[in-house]
Amino acid sequence: MYGRCGAVEEAERVFTRIPAVDRDIVSLSTLLTAYAATGRGRDALRLYNEALSAGTRLNTVSVSLTLQALGHAHLVEDARAVFAWARMQNDIEVDERLWTVYVTALARSGELAEAEQVLQEMPSVSVVALRSLLGACRTYLDVSRAERIFMRICEV
Repeated sequence: MYGRCGAVEEAERVFTRIPAVDRDIVSLSTLLTAYAATGRGRDALRLYNEALSAGTRLNTVSVSLTLQALGHAHLVEDARAVFAWARMQNDIEVDERLWTVYVTALARSGELAEAEQVLQEMPSVSVVALRSLLGACRTYLDVSRAERIFMRICEV
């Protein structure tokens, strides 16, 4: 609840009061949501790494939230590593949403060529991912890429 209200420090205090053995994917995802909403990518990455070290079984939601936070913070190298890790896991479904969040993280960071390449690798391209890249093309003034992406949006 604190995280949804922007009181991230209070959300962290509540989380740290939970005994380590009682922390689960729900409490982890709740704090990751607060980090993603406030662009605290380094904190999200720290929590993600702590969860992995503790043996917490991450899921698509927790990975997606981590990628969102990393994207907002322009931590593209870390986003690449998290996405690569997720793709190697058998128990994490790398679904359209996860691909889209990854494309968005790349696009926000100005990695437009790589984001477009990832779109080519997606099993099915979402309009959301295309629009995310289109918005980044506007931000980074890449008119020719914007025209290509716009045409793809029209095709979908």
